[in-house]
Amino acid sequence: MELYRALECNNYIDETPTIKLAIYNSRRGWIDIEVPIDTGYSGALLLPSRMYFDIIEFEYPVNTFPVYRTLRGDIIMRRGIALIKVFDREFEAYIETPMYGEGKLLVGRKLLNKLDIGLLGSKRKICLLKGEKSLENEV
Repeated sequence: MELYRALECNNYIDETPTIKLAIYNSRRGWIDIEVPIDTGYSGALLLPSRMYFDIIEFEYPVNTFPVYRTLRGDIIMRRGIALIKVFDREFEAYIETPMYGEGKLLVGRKLLNKLDIGLLGSKRKICLLKGEKSLENEV
């Protein structure tokens, strides 16, 4: 077991945990957005189609697009890659949008698994955490 300290926190928006992040675009610079988290989405970042086409500069070939199985059936996703900044940490991440339809704005497990975050539900906050010390010998 480890003790964690909150380094930075963001408030929920409309009772929904969201992460403030930025996506880099060579024409527009860093584009700031607030994105709801969704642990049911296994990808990194899902954008509505209009936002995807406005931001993404590199898209993978069609024959490499992932297919997600949902209750509504298989969904083919367009996939691009971009530089993302979350809590002042920068890394490359896949950005997706449905091949057909509008899509949603979501942060999924692939991006969440790169961060140590905690949800403080009663305070309506999501926080970046840092491990302080082990508690294994403290009990």
